[in-house]
Amino acid sequence: MNVARTASIAAVAMLFVVGAKASYTPDNNGRVLWKEEKTQIKIQSHQSKHVSKHRKTKTTVRHRKTRHAETRRTISHSPPWNMVQVKTVQGLYLTVHPAYAHKFLKFFELLAQNNIKVPKDMVGCYSRRGHVPGSNHYIGAACDIQTGWNRTIPELQHGLASKLIKQAGLYDGCSFGDCGHIESVRGTHNRAPNLYAATEKFKAMQSTANYQP
Repeated sequence: MNVARTASIAAVAMLFVVGAKASYTPDNNGRVLWKEEKTQIKIQSHQSKHVSKHRKTKTTVRHRKTRHAETRRTISHSPPWNMVQVKTVQGLYLTVHPAYAHKFLKFFELLAQNNIKVPKDMVGCYSRRGHVPGSNHYIGAACDIQTGWNRTIPELQHGLASKLIKQAGLYDGCSFGDCGHIESVRGTHNRAPNLYAATEKFKAMQSTANYQP
């Protein structure tokens, strides 16, 4: 008797469960769906939205990174407080100490006059790190046209441009085995000139017709 009663209760419970799963539910699209099917559609819809949102976020981040990279390539950075940034006749920006700006501008002008092309991505002047101890790059007194130590354009190899470098009042790195390195002062661990006096001279030269910032 108890066994039969228990079986009856289990059957009724099963009926309710099946009935709950088998119940029809109206959908917003005018269809009548099984409740289980509707739940599954909701889950799929939620997953699709989540994936779509994730893809959109990744695309947005990628777009921002690309746009930021474009900005870095097209807009020059502000120089440190003790440096100036000047523009060469080739349209390159050099960050150097104001005492040496006119010399480097003259050198790049001479390169242009002699039809020597300078790749933009090979030019670097002032730097806070990455060179030998006491490098003149740290005081804004040196510029490189290189991809690495002694790796430069053919026109600057083997002292071929030493005459132009000397004409601009600069020194050729080929003299110590680093062609493509051009500096305003010899040696290392040099001190930069007085900033106030150099800045005043820089401003005066900026106002002349021959100075092209």
